[in-house]
Amino acid sequence: VAGSVRHAIEELGGTMDCYDIRIDKSHDLCNDALWSQISAELRRGKFQGGIASPPCGTFSVCRRQDPGEAPGPVALRSEGPPGIYGLKDAPVDKKEATRVGTLCAFRAFSMVEELLALSPAGEVPMPAAIETPARREGVPSVFKLLEAMSLAEDKRIGIVLGVQCPYGAASPKPSEMLGTCGFQNWIRVCPHPAQAWVVPWSGKRHWQSHPPLRGKQRAIPEAEW
Repeated sequence: VAGSVRHAIEELGGTMDCYDIRIDKSHDLCNDALWSQISAELRRGKFQGGIASPPCGTFSVCRRQDPGEAPGPVALRSEGPPGIYGLKDAPVDKKEATRVGTLCAFRAFSMVEELLALSPAGEVPMPAAIETPARREGVPSVFKLLEAMSLAEDKRIGIVLGVQCPYGAASPKPSEMLGTCGFQNWIRVCPHPAQAWVVPWSGKRHWQSHPPLRGKQRAIPEAEW
């Protein structure tokens, strides 16, 4: 797919093994047999780098209930331990999604650790990165898991903040990359000018660079209302 990481790697003359259940249901990284196979391939040096983007829906800022705001999706995690691994009183039908999100994050951390282990001391480490929405105060994050904070203590690891709207995203989508890559060319701040947006059903106006994401109806440019 044009614009994908795989496409970019192929444009540079490389190849990429992609694992995503949206591509194939057999790509379930929660499957221990599949992960054991990938882990063994990592240790054998099959890969020269890796990138992961664990599912972040159970960590989402949309689950934070702000005063005066309409109720949104129920919170499934707290900002810190032990609740960041899943709230005990979370709805039973949501606990599986929380388990999957945590396990996929652990798999991503393991990928980085395996690639670091293959990098000779004193040399530039193999490229490895994990992407997730940028951390916010009062909100859980993949990078607030204790395992992520421990990994970030390695001097070869850094966390870089950037936005995705310059690359086609419909909103700034502030994101962070944890890993060995510097991402020096990643645009850090949204470059788009502010404008008026209107939510059609309510007439509520917003002045910002992109339409607000809260609510079920997408805001439109005021000029089109």
